[in-house]
Amino acid sequence: MNTLTNKQQEQNELKKQMLKIFKQVYTINNSFVSPLTDEKNKHKQIKQIKDFCNNNFNLYICSIVFTGGINCEYITSIKIEI
Repeated sequence: MNTLTNKQQEQNELKKQMLKIFKQVYTINNSFVSPLTDEKNKHKQIKQIKDFCNNNFNLYICSIVFTGGINCEYITSIKIEI
């Protein structure tokens, strides 16, 4: 029988919510990262995920970071770790 730990369940819920809000989610180490590409709704999206985290997790870290790679310029992203 395969059961998920509480932390795994929380991570699954967070990933699901970030996909719903931001449409893209990347897992990097123990963090979830989503690009903030919708300039018009960026503040609304950040508020939605912040409210979700405040209501569902005892402790989390939310950061605004710059992401990039070999073939692209940097973009602003949100990074959340629980």
